[in-house]
Amino acid sequence: MVQFEYHITGQYAAALRHCSPARVLVEHEPGVVAAAGPLAVGAIIRRLIASADRRAWAAYERRIFHDVDRIVVFTERDRGAIRPLAGDTPILCIPFGTEVPVSPLSPTGTRAANLLFVGSFRHYPNVDGAFWLVDRIFPIVRSHCPAATLTVVGADPPAVLSVIGGPSVEVLGSVTDVRPFLDQAAVVIVPIRLGGGMRVKVVEALAAGKALVCSRQAIEGLPLRNREHVRLAETESEFAAAAIELLTNEGRRAAMAGRARAWACAHLGWDRAVAQYEALYGRLRRRQRPLLGPHEEYE
Repeated sequence: MVQFEYHITGQYAAALRHCSPARVLVEHEPGVVAAAGPLAVGAIIRRLIASADRRAWAAYERRIFHDVDRIVVFTERDRGAIRPLAGDTPILCIPFGTEVPVSPLSPTGTRAANLLFVGSFRHYPNVDGAFWLVDRIFPIVRSHCPAATLTVVGADPPAVLSVIGGPSVEVLGSVTDVRPFLDQAAVVIVPIRLGGGMRVKVVEALAAGKALVCSRQAIEGLPLRNREHVRLAETESEFAAAAIELLTNEGRRAAMAGRARAWACAHLGWDRAVAQYEALYGRLRRRQRPLLGPHEEYE
């Protein structure tokens, strides 16, 4: 059996067309979903480029899906997005887990009124979300909470983020360990509106026991309840209002962080995902492809 992680490695499945091992492709974020993001925002030139990019991804993914026996995605939205391209290849939804720490971090944060955004800026949805947060959402928060600060952590941040944000916004770039920043944060904020897959930043914050303000897109694959495990928001005013409420109410913030941690302990371990993969592998082992000659093709 051969398992390919990320769509870009799926191109190598063609080399196994005349071999017997079963083949599994894990789509962390389908290309057609990622390319669709810039179609929704930005200048007309960016949307035209994104449209061409999406068509190219669709052609590429349709081709690689033909060369594998199963496709694994993390969310139902991703499964729906690639279903028209997959043909007869079955698609399974197996959300990933995380290592839940033995003890939670500070449920209210060790740094007063501090918001935290985490995400690699090599990934366009994080660029879009950070600019939206710094330019539009955080100024509303500051107008109601003058002491509020924002920490932005992630590889390769655009330099202009610091210029837009001013002295109350700290843009740190890549860090060796995100836990100290999670510990100091009063609220973790995730204004993601583009892209697919599951968000590691959300999973890690839940496991750490932090209060979160997120978009619905940011929690895809996670059956979390609004106002119980997280605060959900879609518009800049909703994000700002939720952040202000949690920043100014320590008791409410601590209670939400506790419920987030309890949910993570119950649902985010690796056991469920491992069991689903083992079941998948067992089915595929019982249905190994026959070994074909160099000029034969599978039906």
